[in-house]
Amino acid sequence: MSTAITLAESSDDLRPDWFTTALRTAGVIDAATSVTTADVQLFGTGQFGLVLRAELGYDRPTRTAPSSVIVKLASLDSGSRGLAMAIGAYEAEVRFYTEIAPLIEVDLPRCFWSGLDPTSGRCTLVLEDLSARAVVGDNVLGGTVEQAALALAQLVKLQAPVWDNPRLRELSWLADPART
Repeated sequence: MSTAITLAESSDDLRPDWFTTALRTAGVIDAATSVTTADVQLFGTGQFGLVLRAELGYDRPTRTAPSSVIVKLASLDSGSRGLAMAIGAYEAEVRFYTEIAPLIEVDLPRCFWSGLDPTSGRCTLVLEDLSARAVVGDNVLGGTVEQAALALAQLVKLQAPVWDNPRLRELSWLADPART
């Protein structure tokens, strides 16, 4: 029997049964595997929401299941959420992973599951945890020349495959100047 997955509102919603459904829906774990533990902690800050890291435990060994994931949720603050909704930030991030990411070969986390309710602004992204091999940048301190070179190389990978792609102009969430 299949269980529908709902958008998470806060870290309280991120329980083992929720992760089991999300990862099964994504095809990351099979129907015989369940998440048994989910240790969820705040992980940095987001511009318009919560960024959490969840360490996951399973009832059986599996090679495809992540030991941890990053979960991004909409802000619980109505002002931040309202601004993010007004400029389409939540929709853009969720739809980037579902519609643009498959077209490019930039280094980015795998999106295991995502969902969006444009009316309430609720959104949930369950992403691959890259924290063991990547470092979050610091907008205040800046970066090194080597980090800037890496960022520029990724920017080329992001833009070149879709440069002047007429399909992108058809994506209202991306091409609507009123949102910016």
